[in-house]
Formats: sequence, structure tokens, C-alpha cells
Amino acid sequence: MCYDIIVIDYNTIKIHYKERVNSMMETENDQLNMEKRTVPVLLDLSSLFKFNGDATQIDSNTAQLTTNAQSKAGALTGITGLNMMNDFSLDMDVNLGTNKNGADGVGIAFHQDSIGAIGKYGGGLGIRGLKAGIGFELDTFWEAPDDHDTSFNHTQMKGPHAGFIATDKSTDILVALASMQNISAPDGSFKNIKINWRASENILTADYEEKHFVLNNPAIDKNVKYTFTIAASTGASYNAHIIRINTFDASFTKPKLTANDISVPKDSVFDPFDPKIGLKATDDKDGDITDKIRVAKNDVDTSKVGTYQVVYTVANSQGETDSATISVRVIAPTWPDGAPNGWQNFAGQDLELLKDPDNSLYGDFVFHSEQQAAIFKQFVGEEALKPGNYRVVVYAKGLTSSIPTLPLKVSLKKDSASGESRVLLLANPLGIGEKVEKGYYKVSADFTIASDETNPLITVENYQGGYIAGIFIDPIG
Repeated sequence: MCYDIIVIDYNTIKIHYKERVNSMMETENDQLNMEKRTVPVLLDLSSLFKFNGDATQIDSNTAQLTTNAQSKAGALTGITGLNMMNDFSLDMDVNLGTNKNGADGVGIAFHQDSIGAIGKYGGGLGIRGLKAGIGFELDTFWEAPDDHDTSFNHTQMKGPHAGFIATDKSTDILVALASMQNISAPDGSFKNIKINWRASENILTADYEEKHFVLNNPAIDKNVKYTFTIAASTGASYNAHIIRINTFDASFTKPKLTANDISVPKDSVFDPFDPKIGLKATDDKDGDITDKIRVAKNDVDTSKVGTYQVVYTVANSQGETDSATISVRVIAPTWPDGAPNGWQNFAGQDLELLKDPDNSLYGDFVFHSEQQAAIFKQFVGEEALKPGNYRVVVYAKGLTSSIPTLPLKVSLKKDSASGESRVLLLANPLGIGEKVEKGYYKVSADFTIASDETNPLITVENYQGGYIAGIFIDPIG
């Protein structure tokens, strides 16, 4: 299963599911248009719904709401809100069971209750009582107390029937909002239902078994977020109830959480709320909810060099959530305690490092030069590289706060005595790199070490005076 995501604004998402006839899934115009770029995304029902009670997922777009047994109840509840200023279209298939005298049926509701809310079961079909909701019932048990409604022709329905209802006009019954129509008794087959909301016309329609249902000017507040519930229940009489979502084309809303990856020195104290992570959460209704961000997972161990993950979550006042995962890279300083750590200048002498906490990123020491400089290190012994893929990352800056206009280059010689080398990284100019703290620019490149390059001589050349705070060469993949 795939779906289209079209960002209407930073907090509004449009999702479209599509099932192929042969049950293979395809993406139809998968887009995340926030940054005008196309991103493929995969999805199943569990990405949009929470399964409650007896509801279980059968496959990517199919769910069983109840089994064929007495006193069962199950519901799918949306985990995001709906923007009712925009149209929506729900296309699904419903199997009401095999027992023509079974109960109770399926209820579909769009409402203002909290995320995950479920109504009363039994004749309430899991939707009665939901706040300010508009529902559509496929009711197979017409003798329930919930059907003792005199609105329109509701009480005249002496058999399975369908139509629009209000979820909370009464605490005891589902109140019809338009004329009800009889439908076929359950026969074990899937039958299609389409529900469409045309926001500009303020019309809600449904189509089932070639019957057309219309609700003009429903009491829908377009300035309020809605959510959705699909539910079913059984009583003394029963049926298995199964639904299959074909498409759900709507403007879904949820908060937006952003966070940045970060690198920290080995043996430091990691703060998951470090300002450098740039945590930010906003919601179109609640505004700035950064203070609601929580840490869901944190496996960072600064005693060991490596890459770790931190997972953040945030929830708005309606219970909608978003999450973000960052990578935390624990690194050993290039020059621990001022030791050159094998790095030399081109005269073949160990580097002299400057103790300058104000200009260092990792530890207290930094390489400083008033003019163009090249430094190198040969990786031998325990530091020898292995054949495979690597990433080189350099943090450098100029002498002043102005944007660097000259290059920084990293090159490799597989034989230190050879005059031949290959370029691993060329930042031309250095200022094209990612701006990080203290005015530094982060530049990086991936490269591959061949079997005859395991003891390379690697050179870093800064074509202008300035500072180098760190050089990191690590395996990837």
C-alpha cells in the first residue's frame, strides 16, 4: 500500500491510499511538497488508525471489527485530525457478515471528540455519543433501542437500513439527519460505500448499493479539527464485520516536530534538550508546543564512540502526535588534551595545537594557522583502515567571521612515497559547507578504501588562514 502526501501548509497533510486490483500496491504521485521534492512513502492502516477492542488488522488495508460471536465490539479510530475546510472522499468496502438476521452493523463518524474517542456500542454502533459528530450507519438490527428515533423515517425502517445520523443529539438514540433507506440483508459479500464531503457546497453524500444519500448543510464547524471513527458491534445476535479501505483522500492535520542531528565528545554529558538540537514543535491550533516535547527513546552512551538515536514525540491538545528521530554521534576529539594524535605539518613535525576553548569544538584544543596550511596523517597499525566505505568530515573556519571564499581539500595517497593522490573532498569554497556552532563549517564526503589503500596518507589542506576543530574518518554502512 502506498499513499500520497501533499503538504497544504506546514501542519496539514493530504493522504491518499490506493489498492491495486491484483492486491499489489503502488504509489500514485507520492509527494511531500513542503520543500518541492518527491519522497516515496509506504503506509498501512495502522499508520492512520488505532485498533480498539476486538478490531484486528487482516492485511494492509483490511480490518475485522468484530468476530462472528456475541457481545463483540471493535473500532478503528483516526490518529490525526481532519481539516474540514477541504473536501474529503472515503471509498471503502464493507462486509456486514453472513447471517441475514445478525447484528448490529457498522457506524462511520466524523466528529469533534478527542483523538481515539469511541462511542457507545450495541445499537450505538460505536459512534453514539461522540461530540458534535455526523455519522453514517449501516444498521442490520432495527429493533435496538437506539433506533427508536422519530426523525425523518427512522422508526419506519423494519429491516437493515442506512443513512446519516447525529452522534450526540440524544444520549439514548442515533438521531436521523436525513431520510433513511433500506439496504440488503447481510450475505457475506463486500459492498462498496463512498462518502464525500464537498466543503465549498457544504454537502455530505454517501453511495451504497446504488442508493444515493444526501445531507445538505450539516452542522460541521470548518474552523474546528475533526477526527474519525469506524466501528461495529454485536449483541445477542451477531455477525463478523469486516471493512476494507480503498481510498481515503482527505486533508489530515497533526503537529509538526523538527530536530537536528548532533555530535558530542566522548565522555561528555549528553543533554537530549541541548539547544544545538534545535527542537521545535508547532500546531496550527495550539501554536508553539515545544514545551510539550518528550523523549521516547534515548540510547546514547558517551563512554563509547559510535552513532546513537534519540526519539522525540509531541502531542497537541487534541491528542494528535508527531515524532522525530535524530542521530547522536559520539566522537573522540581529533586532538585529545592537545596531543597531535599522529597529525603532522608538511615539514614532517608534529602539529602544535592551540589551547583555545572559545574556538574549539571538541575538547580545548584546535589547529590554528595564520595562512594557508596543509596537515597530514598516515593511518597505520591499529589505526589502519579496512577495505570498505568511509566518510570524512572536517570542521573548519577562517580567521574572521566572514564567509570563507577559498577551498578546503582532503586527498589520499595509498603510498606515502608516491606523487599520486586522489581527492576525497573538495569544498570550493569552504563556505558552501553546513554552518555549525562557533562559526565553523562542516564539510563531508563519502569514499571507498580499496584493498591496497589500507595504510593511506591523508592530507587536509585549508587554502586560507583559519582554524580546524576536527577531522573525522569513520566507516559507514
